[in-house]
Amino acid sequence: MLFKYPKSKTMGKDNSYLDKYFIIGLVMLVVIVITINIVYCIGVAF
Repeated sequence: MLFKYPKSKTMGKDNSYLDKYFIIGLVMLVVIVITINIVYCIGVAF
């Protein structure tokens, strides 16, 4: 993982959820940026 959370009994499950949503957020952001770049390039080409 990119970020290391302090391990504790109460926060263990929450950390795994945070990791999942953080990774999903990064993937979505990258996909959106790539999509915008492709659309922009197509718009410039035509």
